[in-house]
Amino acid sequence: MNMNKKTLFLTAIKNNPNGCSINPNTLRPIDTKSGYFVSITDNERVKADYRIVSHITRKAKEMNLKDFFIGYWKDAKTGKHYFDLSLLVNSRNIALNIAKTFNQKAIFSNRSKQVVYC
Repeated sequence: MNMNKKTLFLTAIKNNPNGCSINPNTLRPIDTKSGYFVSITDNERVKADYRIVSHITRKAKEMNLKDFFIGYWKDAKTGKHYFDLSLLVNSRNIALNIAKTFNQKAIFSNRSKQVVYC
């Protein structure tokens, strides 16, 4: 990963301290008004680290996924960062079912910009 991509990724995290979904190709946050982001992996980190991009991209290739995102959020209580391999799903019910299958606690509604708990 070149320095420009590292900077883009870390800037996306810095500018979105509560969380965001990042396009793995551009390393820029996604701002969409429809669908639901649902994570299918959990990757806890003590701090934001650009190396997570390669880890999540490898995981997506192993799962034969072409359309995926890097989900990010920071736990305000513990200060830990979480990076997930995330999918964008149009249906709330399907997103909730995927979340339950992968032991996730919630999905994110892009329309309401709210967390939806399972």
